[in-house]
Amino acid sequence: AHYATALKDQGHDVHIAYARDVATDDQCGTSILPEMHAIGITSQLVPDLANYVNPFRRNPLIQIARESKFDIIISNTLRDAPASMQAAKHLGIPGIVFAQNMPRFTGLPGLRSLKRWLYLKTLRDVATHVICVAHGVARELVESCGIPKNQVSVAPNGLDLKSIPPEPPGNREAVRAEFGLTNELLLINLARIHEQKGQKYLV
Repeated sequence: AHYATALKDQGHDVHIAYARDVATDDQCGTSILPEMHAIGITSQLVPDLANYVNPFRRNPLIQIARESKFDIIISNTLRDAPASMQAAKHLGIPGIVFAQNMPRFTGLPGLRSLKRWLYLKTLRDVATHVICVAHGVARELVESCGIPKNQVSVAPNGLDLKSIPPEPPGNREAVRAEFGLTNELLLINLARIHEQKGQKYLV
């Protein structure tokens, strides 16, 4: 949402294509689409994006991109990178992969390997550039996955500290009282419980 809003604020027309119907998918949580539509960003459900493993099948994005006369295509998830970058290459426009995490895939072992191979081949041979949100992601893509170093940039995720309101007086004491704590060390981890987030290392 912040990424799309920033592009819109810079005067760009933004169109979001997504693969899963967030209105009916409980795993997606709260949808950003109403917020995006309110500021003039359009969106389109493209179910075939979720199943685009075979690069020789019809690419669901090419017709959309051609009709909307896109100048650039940006992939925002592991799932849509192959279809997005193949569409950009087919249309002769830049294709940017926004790599938010390490390339980890789910499914049966053979399918996982196929997804990983296709994703990394996309980054190496098809994408114009890869933007990583952390130096660790960039390092793994370059050193372990063979992505050319000059094809990778890092734009760290960050917080606008000015947007965070000051802590209310007595807030820390109230939280400690809620959990029955006195002088114990209290850590807060703002992340979903998932291997990718590394809580085992924190513990």
